[in-house]
Amino acid sequence: AARQWVHRLAPMLLLSALFAAVAGVSGALLSSLQRGLSTGPLIVLSISVIAVVSILFAPARGVLWEAMARARQSQLLRSRQLLTTMLRLADEHDDPDYPAEQGMLNTYFGVRTNSVLRRLQQSGLVDSVRHMPKEGDHWRLTRAGRRAAQSILDSLPGGRRK
Repeated sequence: AARQWVHRLAPMLLLSALFAAVAGVSGALLSSLQRGLSTGPLIVLSISVIAVVSILFAPARGVLWEAMARARQSQLLRSRQLLTTMLRLADEHDDPDYPAEQGMLNTYFGVRTNSVLRRLQQSGLVDSVRHMPKEGDHWRLTRAGRRAAQSILDSLPGGRRK
């Protein structure tokens, strides 16, 4: 449990001693509340609770923090993919303001792109545009979006795109 919270040995030893003391005291207190409750198993349960809480919630190492970091990375990746795809579509059509249909983007990526497009819109990287009234939503890159997409492509291995 202590290893989840700290990176160095000295603080880890102090924290593990603290966890052991808390588990011992809480196990003894719990066993005194009811007749027939053994102290040893309650101490084990107490330290187990501390370990589970540490594994789930410790900053930078806990399962919760890992899941949040993974979700942020996934969002960043989807945003980068969407920006570069829209830039390549605009280049293919020789139109920097090419309106990409959201339904087509959904199909291409195999997932719904609503939340990613809304985040990119809030960041000023894409705009919603009216293209054809009977078709779905369309999106185009802003100047900042084109610069961001170009920067992403330029940073890829192999250098600049053509």
